Amino acid sequence: MVSRTAIFVVLITLAAGSTALAQERTRDFNATIPAAQLKSVVIDANVGNVRLTGGAGETARIDLHLKATSNFSLWSGREWGDVYGVELQTEVRGDELRISLQGEHKNLSEDWTITVPARLAARVRANVGEIDVYGVTGGCHAEVNVGDLRIDVPEGNVRATASVGDVRVTTGTKSFGNVDVETNVGDSRLTVEGHPVENDGRRYGPGERVRFSGPGK
Repeated sequence: MVSRTAIFVVLITLAAGSTALAQERTRDFNATIPAAQLKSVVIDANVGNVRLTGGAGETARIDLHLKATSNFSLWSGREWGDVYGVELQTEVRGDELRISLQGEHKNLSEDWTITVPARLAARVRANVGEIDVYGVTGGCHAEVNVGDLRIDVPEGNVRATASVGDVRVTTGTKSFGNVDVETNVGDSRLTVEGHPVENDGRRYGPGERVRFSGPGK
């Protein structure tokens, strides 16, 4: 009976320790920044998801959920990321707001939710993950090395680049000018006012290119 009781106590202690460790593997950041003087926002992410939405009002709202991940090697065993080894950095340079996570990014997953005034121009970069941009009207430039891009905006210039992944761009503008869709590997599709545009017949290896010149700005 003494032996069984001792084992039970040890198991309870280990379970409590595991819960504490799990809590230390997530961290949340929140910030609200006055944006009346801003014209653009730049977001630098590493691994994870970024959701940027243009909204009403004159503030920028940043919510970041950080989660530690791990990898395993025979030499060092399992290594977890350190959610307390990084800090949210927001910097206003003139009329531009820069948002990033500073510190050791290894084995960390980022989940960004950012709302800014819809009139702002946006530049969003990520290494690995998914970028979603909605509702900004000042123009959007989004790029990801490995992952997917989804952009749905009422108007404004759009530039979207994924080294590996899918890109989908929708704009409601009635003043469209030059449109250029190109893939190194994969398919390119372009629809203008509900009508598909045929590719120009020039192929670059296994990719496609579709171009269209409109009368707008």
